[in-house]
Amino acid sequence: MGKFSLLNPIAKIQFGLIALIVLTFAPPLIARPVTKCADSTTEAALSSCQEQYLDLQAREITDLVHSLRVRASDQPDRVKLLEAAHSAWLTFRDAECKEKTFESASGTAALVHMNACLILINRNRITELKESLATP
Repeated sequence: MGKFSLLNPIAKIQFGLIALIVLTFAPPLIARPVTKCADSTTEAALSSCQEQYLDLQAREITDLVHSLRVRASDQPDRVKLLEAAHSAWLTFRDAECKEKTFESASGTAALVHMNACLILINRNRITELKESLATP
């Protein structure tokens, strides 16, 4: 039996809810890796899967920000503002997730909770960046 089967029923429910949240709010474009996360049988497996998904999101965010920089390349002041805004967003995202997961920070599923928060906030950022690219 795997490590997960030894957890109490409440921990199993929490684990399932976290997986459900990640699956529910995952963007369809890169949902395939997250679907595999639902099959995870341990917190370590779920965390690893989430981290792969976070890597995909990070690459997408980087590509979108790069596209916005290229589009504004003839406006150096705008590029500086974009970079400042993106840096501030990263600081906000990390602080927001630390605050949202404060109560679970010392628990065994702390990383899973943190990753779920990051995934959700990244998803919103991706949407915002795509909207910015879609408008002149």
